[in-house]
Amino acid sequence: MKKIAACISLLLSILFITPLWANDAPADLYKLDRFSVVTTKIADDVYVIMRPVSHRWPVQTNVIVIVNEKDVVVVDGGGLPPHAENVISEIKRLTSKPVSVIVNTHWHQDHNWGHAAYRRHYPEVRVISHEETRKALLSNNFLKNLQDQDLQTRIDESLVRFKEGLVEEEENGEPAESLARTRDIIAGVPQVYAAQNEATDGLADETFLDKVSLYRGERRIDVMFLGRANTNGDVVVWLPEEKIIATGDIVVRPTPYGFGSHPKEWVEVLNHIKALDYVALVPGHGEVQTDTAYLDLLIELLNAVVERTKAAVDAGAADMDVVREAVDLSDFDERFTGGDPLLEALFNSWFKRPIVGGAYQDLTEAE
Repeated sequence: MKKIAACISLLLSILFITPLWANDAPADLYKLDRFSVVTTKIADDVYVIMRPVSHRWPVQTNVIVIVNEKDVVVVDGGGLPPHAENVISEIKRLTSKPVSVIVNTHWHQDHNWGHAAYRRHYPEVRVISHEETRKALLSNNFLKNLQDQDLQTRIDESLVRFKEGLVEEEENGEPAESLARTRDIIAGVPQVYAAQNEATDGLADETFLDKVSLYRGERRIDVMFLGRANTNGDVVVWLPEEKIIATGDIVVRPTPYGFGSHPKEWVEVLNHIKALDYVALVPGHGEVQTDTAYLDLLIELLNAVVERTKAAVDAGAADMDVVREAVDLSDFDERFTGGDPLLEALFNSWFKRPIVGGAYQDLTEAE
């Protein structure tokens, strides 16, 4: 629980606060509805619903939709309510069958704050997750504290902050995409903050510890805990016949998330996923993958995090800040970002800095 509490403020910078950008965003990206989605069929009756560009503020999960003989199983129902409503509209376009189950892959709010929308449209739906995921959501008072504040005051104060940041970016000659991204955030603050006030914590109705198998006719849907990775309660959803795996934020592309994570155990989880010999991997954010190239790179990176953090501690680094300064992961920058300075900023703030802290904490707790 301490690690969860420590990473909440950092994670929120991804979800709602810090102006970040998408380097590959088309010029007309910001003309789209903020919570617009696109649907891709990846197998018979299996679909992925995602944002056109995964990094647009605020980030929202990929949603996996599994249409069965009589019902629909959804993996990670959606982030804020407007996102969830758009996802539900797509589900209803695909099928008239009801959503009976939502699987929470982990506790991050951009994967579950829209679950109330499903309960309105599908009153019999039930949510399942790992026990640690439910505990994490119960221990996190962020949503209540947020909704206890006056909405208009929050909007006004945030607009002042973001507008001041835009002026600073302009004065510093930041790239045009960064400026466009910040302007888009400013334009979206009223809508996003109002949506936050409609959100509800996506608590599970049922939890498990190791594995749950859902049987739908001839289809089997395995929901499995393979170990601690990006969070304490990560689960994957495996379709053994279709050989499709949904990983939640165990895999995120193009740059991973490293908040409150356990890198040594994470490597073991990734190796287990690789051994499944999947034909399609659906990450928590980013494009569907059909080979192991990115997975292999992520394994290499996490091994380096573990090894270099231990080396820094063995050499005498005595606290987390010193360790962060000592652990150099710059040899991975080009491989994850392609030299794009904006993606480098994401890689640093979303992964490199927090993951070293997690590796250090795991080492000290093991002593």
